[in-house]
Amino acid sequence: MYSVFLYFSPNEIINKMNFSRIKQAGFQILKARKEIVNNRQDWEYVAKPSLETMVDMLNNELPFKVDYSISKTGRNIETVIYSLGSESSDITIDNENGSRLLIKDLGYLAFGLIHNGEVRVIVSKPKIDGLVENKEQYVEIGYLKPIELTNERIFEFFLQFLLMVEKWEKSPPDEPIGFKLPGG
Repeated sequence: MYSVFLYFSPNEIINKMNFSRIKQAGFQILKARKEIVNNRQDWEYVAKPSLETMVDMLNNELPFKVDYSISKTGRNIETVIYSLGSESSDITIDNENGSRLLIKDLGYLAFGLIHNGEVRVIVSKPKIDGLVENKEQYVEIGYLKPIELTNERIFEFFLQFLLMVEKWEKSPPDEPIGFKLPGG
């Protein structure tokens, strides 16, 4: 049996191949990188100032204070947090050392700038430390470009957050939202 081995020079291979798909993919990468840079600029100069302005407006209208903070984990990775704070839950747990008062975390709304320059919007629902199950504690409610994070969108996300908090606060005893079940 004979085998035929055909040899092509590198130039002949290049001439025979269609590089248009590779070239197109390369241009898409460059376009994505430029979009990331633009997103980060939009975050810094548009979205973040809007988030800061909105918290002032919310605090002027709400019967409670919304805390505003920025958590920066590195360059171009940060999160703006609207927190409702914490308070006593008025629940105590008895143990061998006496009793311990449990703290109620009232929840927060977070706008996080992620690796690709886009914004992930997450709600942390209220919880009572020591009684909370971790499942469904954090809920992603949005994913958008910083330029899309207008005052109206921030307001919509905040309202959605408040409705989740209200649902948690009003949950009936037979619906153990956020609580460990006995024996579980």
